[in-house]
Amino acid sequence: MMDDRSSIKFESRLPGVVVNLSREAISMIEQQALASPENETGGILIGRYDYANDRAVVLAATQRPTDSEIGRTWFRRGSSGLKQLLRERWKSGEYYVGEWHSHPGGSPEPSSSDVREMRAISRNPVYACSKPILIIAGTVGNSVSLSVSVMEAGLLVRFRTQRYGHTAMEMK
Repeated sequence: MMDDRSSIKFESRLPGVVVNLSREAISMIEQQALASPENETGGILIGRYDYANDRAVVLAATQRPTDSEIGRTWFRRGSSGLKQLLRERWKSGEYYVGEWHSHPGGSPEPSSSDVREMRAISRNPVYACSKPILIIAGTVGNSVSLSVSVMEAGLLVRFRTQRYGHTAMEMK
């Protein structure tokens, strides 16, 4: 399990539901979101679940696959290179746990299409992920705001939002 000093813990209002994000995953999301100020971008989240304790650990976030399609207010994640990456991570007990994408110049609030997509992922046996995590990075200038949510029994459970300045990202 990840050391608490190397991650940020997000908790929902529901007792016991926790998502830990590694510093590396947050850094990748922030870097990629700020590098795409005009169009949405995104990738997948890799980590593991501890279902007994209702805890998810996100160890890595990927860059946008090269076959992704992007637009000002939309993002369709491609799959180029992900199958091989996930095979490699599986050897270490790590696997697909969700998705992340950016909202350039906007808030990190999930849209109705974000909720529909996460619901579809949770029900699709190809993903083998009944509780996918959704991270949205809202960007304004050099600041990034992250929202974290988990699809639980068809409902998107929201966690508290964290805000970071690009040059002064502090995580304790």
